[in-house]
Amino acid sequence: MTGENYSIEYFENGKWKTIDAFQYLFFNSIGYLIASRESKDFDINFLGDKHQYVKGKYRLVKNYVMDKDTAPKTSHNLYFEFAVN
Repeated sequence: MTGENYSIEYFENGKWKTIDAFQYLFFNSIGYLIASRESKDFDINFLGDKHQYVKGKYRLVKNYVMDKDTAPKTSHNLYFEFAVN
């Protein structure tokens, strides 16, 4: 299960850091159940009006929990890396 929340991080001095604009966002609290081998598209706003992207390495972070996990559920992350040149 996953929701609408996500963040974008940048790589600096050997560490991933969350872009400030994403630390203060609010998302609708909704749960999407996605069956195994299925997919779901999500809209991503890079918040270009709130953050000036500079040349470097970035990644989108999307978290989810496995339905089969027993309580308390363990949160997992999916990452998509990209570069700004």
